[in-house]
Amino acid sequence: MNEVFIQIGSGLAILLGMVHLASTKAALREVTGLSSDNFRMIVMQWVGVGYMLLFLGAVPLALVRFGAFVGTCARVVGISALALAAVLTVTCFVTYWPTKNPIGKVVSFVFPIIALFFALGTLL
Repeated sequence: MNEVFIQIGSGLAILLGMVHLASTKAALREVTGLSSDNFRMIVMQWVGVGYMLLFLGAVPLALVRFGAFVGTCARVVGISALALAAVLTVTCFVTYWPTKNPIGKVVSFVFPIIALFFALGTLL
């Protein structure tokens, strides 16, 4: 049963990563008044977060699908994924919640769900 929780958490992280990458142009359209170098740095960070979310979901999912999510490997990967999802949860609530960005507020609730599934999959 714990592998099902890991797969659900991984799937949500991968989906969020794909949405993050697909929305790059629209999300950064309103970023104005920056030098071209600073704008490139913002784009790089935005794209980097998208790839990080894909990686967050892909590693545990691959281990489950290939039957390697057992023993110490499962604990290390599961706890690492849980820790990253927890840090992203706190970061999202601190940065997005005070803003008027409705998408950011929705994402602030997706990260705790991902963390919950990783916790259930790792600690049960």
